[in-house]
Amino acid sequence: MKIFLVYLGINSPQNTGYNYGLSYIGAVLKKAGFNVKYYTLLNEQDCNNMFSDIENESPFLIGFSVTSSQFIYLKEIVGLIKEFSESFIVCGGPHPTLVPDSISDIPGVNAYIIGEGEYSLLELANALNNNKDYKQIKNIWINKNGRIIKNEIRPLQENLDTLPFPDIESIKPVEMRGTNSSDYHIRFNFSRGCPFDCSYCCNKAISQVYPNPQKYFRQRSPDSAIKEIELAEKKYHFNYIVFDDDCFTLNKKWFREFISLYKLQFKYPFRCNIRVGTADDEVMQLLKEAGATNIGVGIEHGNEKFRINVLKKNITNKQIEETFALIRKYNISHYDFIMVGIPYETKALFRDTVRLCRKVNARGSASIFYPYPGTELGKMCKENNWLPDKEVYREREEATISYPEFTKEEIQAAARAFPYLLANKSIPLYIPFEIVPHWFQLQVALKSIKQYYLKKLKFYSPVNNPQTIT
Repeated sequence: MKIFLVYLGINSPQNTGYNYGLSYIGAVLKKAGFNVKYYTLLNEQDCNNMFSDIENESPFLIGFSVTSSQFIYLKEIVGLIKEFSESFIVCGGPHPTLVPDSISDIPGVNAYIIGEGEYSLLELANALNNNKDYKQIKNIWINKNGRIIKNEIRPLQENLDTLPFPDIESIKPVEMRGTNSSDYHIRFNFSRGCPFDCSYCCNKAISQVYPNPQKYFRQRSPDSAIKEIELAEKKYHFNYIVFDDDCFTLNKKWFREFISLYKLQFKYPFRCNIRVGTADDEVMQLLKEAGATNIGVGIEHGNEKFRINVLKKNITNKQIEETFALIRKYNISHYDFIMVGIPYETKALFRDTVRLCRKVNARGSASIFYPYPGTELGKMCKENNWLPDKEVYREREEATISYPEFTKEEIQAAARAFPYLLANKSIPLYIPFEIVPHWFQLQVALKSIKQYYLKKLKFYSPVNNPQTIT
């Protein structure tokens, strides 16, 4: 009754070593009595270790969580598994959900799970384990000798409190370690989905898969969320919490109730994400009082019209400035989300991003846009033939798309220059992006030389060194 659950994160800077989808699925399977083992594949050695375990332990079911950038690695890994194993292979996650027809591209994959997979995978596991028919399970597409059986989508799991808590055992101890050797953090996510229509994000596209997309955003109750932290506290040692909800402050009623309970029971500092326009003075004060030491804020782009019309992110520059003023008021650190290489973007538009980020003292790097299949911008890129020019590359860090007024080389240079442009606001925006890092390093060198000679002159001055007076 062994089941292997596998998270692919090869060549990806976004990997945290923990997948909420698999941790929920694992919890449901364990509750039903199945023996679940987790794998995070980041490199060739991770793959070889898993292959060895498959050969020695013979799991009857292997489940992969797959994003679009990992699909190419999935093909190779599944092909290798099928050379020595007859395990039933099922894949879920964003890519199978948004591009279900891609099941035909990997003959070794037996099934796809479309959308949320807890109870679909449980039904499948029970059917396989009891040698019963599995071809009519909702949310599952079956590849039966090249014939694809497409089952209907079940409604969303509206009440998250009815789910077991995610299986934190899927986290390896080393992956809970923070930046310092004595710092251990743990991650929680109490919500699913997002109600906004951002054109670059897969949330909107995934919501449209369901018969009830208006209910896509859901949250555990505050009491349930607190209980999850309590149980983790009894089992693990940690001194910092990361709340991974897309927008921790979206539902103010939920937020106020949760923060009130959290302050009564816990003293852990934490990090969370907010959306501009959802955090007023009261909310920011509550975050500070509860222990927020870092906040993630989505700026995305500095040109207001471009942000609203192309990215469909309906926040204004004034709202962004007000949010950052509150962050400064309550002295909370922040790491901000910015993109470059967006369809129809130009070098001039990206300079608008730099200007706004300088104005609000933003921090962070500029992620390179990725055209997720099924999203509005993903479809636009496909229609205009603006797709990555190679299959293997480092997602969000490596530019592989050129636009009429913004080549991939210029996008890469802009992303590389961005942190330097924030660190030294005196760097002129008119200079080419590829020169910016050298300009910055030159300024640092000149500053060091200046400080060296100032110290030397001070040391040899008659006031500080009287013995030089004759």
